[in-house]
Amino acid sequence: MNIIDLLQQGENASVEFKEALVRSESIAKEMVAFANTQGGHLLIGVTDDGSVKGVQEDKNYEEYISNIARNNIIPALDVVTDSLTVDHKKVIVVSIQKGKDKPYQTLNRNYLAPYPKMAVTAQIASGFPDSKAEKRSLLL
Repeated sequence: MNIIDLLQQGENASVEFKEALVRSESIAKEMVAFANTQGGHLLIGVTDDGSVKGVQEDKNYEEYISNIARNNIIPALDVVTDSLTVDHKKVIVVSIQKGKDKPYQTLNRNYLAPYPKMAVTAQIASGFPDSKAEKRSLLL
């Protein structure tokens, strides 16, 4: 699927837009949601309404995204990051595959479901659920 198709279909269960200035926790939450479901694409430099704003040219987004996937998500994720130009503006496309080691969580122990985000968001309290099987049952 090309970036124009992703922009035209808008945000949904497999596409999420983020503006350029986003916190690492916000990106980690989206990656976890995609990995815990069917996978998806995160477009950075795009507003919620699909307008392309672009990102800073001088920032190394590939390294930034890789560090988030490796250091802010348990277990670590492998993601593919591409830099594309749309309307003379740089957009970062992060592709997240359906996870093989579900369930994934952020460092804050958040498990996230796909869009709409209110579907299944669970803050895991200390000791709950106790086993990986119980955690997995929340997502399957």
